[in-house]
Amino acid sequence: MFLVTRADLPPAAQAVQAAHAALAFAVTHPGHAAAWSRAGGFLILLAAPDEAALHDLAARAAGCPAAAFREPDLGGALTAVAVHGAGRLCARYPLAFPAGRGGENMTFLKRVPAAAPAVPDLAGLRAELAETRAERDALRAQLKGDLPSATAWLQAKVWRQRSALDLANQALARQRFALALLGRIREPVTAAEWRAARNALASEQHRDRIGGTVPA
Repeated sequence: MFLVTRADLPPAAQAVQAAHAALAFAVTHPGHAAAWSRAGGFLILLAAPDEAALHDLAARAAGCPAAAFREPDLGGALTAVAVHGAGRLCARYPLAFPAGRGGENMTFLKRVPAAAPAVPDLAGLRAELAETRAERDALRAQLKGDLPSATAWLQAKVWRQRSALDLANQALARQRFALALLGRIREPVTAAEWRAARNALASEQHRDRIGGTVPA
């Protein structure tokens, strides 16, 4: 589809008037607009010198699917024309926003297919919803003066956070142990070497954190 506006209008006005013409085309010729969309939805933005040249284009495009837009704020002046399938007719007009005026990357537009919607993490959303409801109930209990109920929720949350922190600390200990062991052996560590080095640790708590499996 060719959108032809007027070069004697400010660049922002040219863009707006071209959009008006495109919308007018979609309303006036819904069948052609649908076919254009299925074919890829290419847009080529051109600029006629002035309103007289735009009137000339509108007259020449009378036999083609076309729509003209007149701007009420400019006294009904003809400001843009949208034409479908009239390449030869529009070839005389230069591109709108010529190079150097910031529009060279905006002249040829192609409809980009919408990205596929992300699949929601239903389990995560349910867990988050359950946590939010529990926090809401605890706040209500606190407002009602039911401190045991509010405190029970807070204690449960602290224990969950402690468990998560403990797992993180365990992973960190395993990684630090692995790095230290690799520094001594200077080659891939076997399961037997891992267990031997682990069993050599003096701290039972440290041995428990390390575990008996070589991390990937």
